[in-house]
Amino acid sequence: MSLEDEVMLLAALNAAQHGKAMQGPVMNALLSAHPELRSEVKRVADLVGDAVTRVNGMTRDQLMAVLSQLEPLRREQEERMKEIKEEGKGGRGQPASSFARG
Repeated sequence: MSLEDEVMLLAALNAAQHGKAMQGPVMNALLSAHPELRSEVKRVADLVGDAVTRVNGMTRDQLMAVLSQLEPLRREQEERMKEIKEEGKGGRGQPASSFARG
């Protein structure tokens, strides 16, 4: 999936869930899924801003059409997020690290 497609998907999902897309949550979701993009935050912010503007200018029918077209990408994104969560659990359902309580 291209970065532009993923940004558009996240913006469309955010708009579907909250009535309009918001740049902050879309940025957070993208950077959580792709921490390597933190070094390119300006470029990513521009992409997210453009996608949020486009999505917020859509009618409900247009938004639903975009979500329908991006459905395979959404499934791929969900799988990626599951993998990231599993990696964070150390693959055994346990936290990757622990801290002594004292």
